[in-house]
Amino acid sequence: MKILLLLYGEEKKSIYYNRVPFSKSFDNLGETPLGVLLKRFYRLPGIDEIRLLTSDDEKDLQLRNEAKLKGITVEAFPCDEIGSKPLGYQFERWALQQDEGRDDLPGVWLGEVFRKISWNHIILVPLGNLLVDREALLNGLQLHLREGFDVTFQGDRLKGAGWTIFQRDLVLGLYHKHPDLMKLRGGILWAVRFPLYPFKVGIHHTPRSSLLVSADLQSFQPRARRVFDSIGESFSTPNFSYDTWASGNWGEKYFDFGPEVIQIEPTNRCIGKCIYCPQPHLKRENSDISPILIERLAGEVENLGSPRFVFSGLGEPFEHPLLNELLFTLRNNHIHLSTAGYSINSEILEPVDILTVSVDALESNLYKAIRTNLSWDILYENLQKLISKKAVLGGKFPEIGIRFLKFETNNDQAFGFLNYWKKVCTSVFDLNFLRFPLDKTEDKVQFYQIIGYSRFLFSLPERHPAARRR
Repeated sequence: MKILLLLYGEEKKSIYYNRVPFSKSFDNLGETPLGVLLKRFYRLPGIDEIRLLTSDDEKDLQLRNEAKLKGITVEAFPCDEIGSKPLGYQFERWALQQDEGRDDLPGVWLGEVFRKISWNHIILVPLGNLLVDREALLNGLQLHLREGFDVTFQGDRLKGAGWTIFQRDLVLGLYHKHPDLMKLRGGILWAVRFPLYPFKVGIHHTPRSSLLVSADLQSFQPRARRVFDSIGESFSTPNFSYDTWASGNWGEKYFDFGPEVIQIEPTNRCIGKCIYCPQPHLKRENSDISPILIERLAGEVENLGSPRFVFSGLGEPFEHPLLNELLFTLRNNHIHLSTAGYSINSEILEPVDILTVSVDALESNLYKAIRTNLSWDILYENLQKLISKKAVLGGKFPEIGIRFLKFETNNDQAFGFLNYWKKVCTSVFDLNFLRFPLDKTEDKVQFYQIIGYSRFLFSLPERHPAARRR
């Protein structure tokens, strides 16, 4: 029985529509990820060889050259026919525990490696995952072999510490029977997580030590790179363990590098006069946030991490006369914009990733009773325009979400809201009942959700279990 440790790496991109590239070098880490992991797994018992899996693209040439200088065999494959899964199937879109390095892995490459070598198992470690514990990986391998698993994952881990063990027959079976699926980035992971066949899937639970901060510490995340740089090289030593990080000061350093989410109320102007909103009762002067202030904010957080900006608040963002300037200033970041939908300029939305439209009713009479100064017909017309534009522009236009803020007046329509939008949007709970790729027409909207109960005026101070989202 022979086992290959396969280090997987490509130039990483932003998880949001691949719009913003991450840093292309790892100079401030002191050592490259490839060097760190080679040192970590040198002479690991049970491992027969270490190789590098990557693309043959020019952008990965430096990485391939580094591997060759270190005496590492490179497995490089073309990207020409590699596709991406629909956005709703990608773990990153939902800010879930990321499987980076596996959720972007084309399974066909793994199949090609197994075809070239008649070995039994491959251990995949993405280069961004510098927090892989040597002892944990070895224990996971022992579990995998003892129980005869087809695939074994690491559980209870930080993002940036994951590895996976693949058995030969599982990979080659999918490679031959589902070539289209294996040519999609992350398609093999989808097939295993939502099994096409009764695979024996194992989980090795690590770390045993509970860390103080659950954080994304993949090496290509700007925040993580600054943490690594500020705490020294302890993470890159062969004897690295979770015990060291559980008791260390990295958590304090992690929070020194800027916010992850920045919420902005671009204006407090709104004509809605909604019955549950305190906006009409506040003693605030009508005002708009200054583009100069946004420029200053963008400059201050530029080198602090990867913040996400949310344009929301009690005002309607589209009432800001210079909203296009604000969005353009922050165009290299993830932007989520929330609107009541009565005044939408779709021509300025290119920098936005997610656009949520608050509906809060199923028909015009209740809508008028809630949003006393707004028009159901205008909302419907604007939403249809958004849906049509999304159908034409695809990923160049924001994802559209429909939001229902529940309170006492509209409580009876909550389940009707869920049932209606389910007909035009794939629920995340239905993913494992659909063929892959999708066997239905493109969704009119990309997600829908209930976010109540509201704690504004006339609200019920309790939560409700009814919530569905794609």
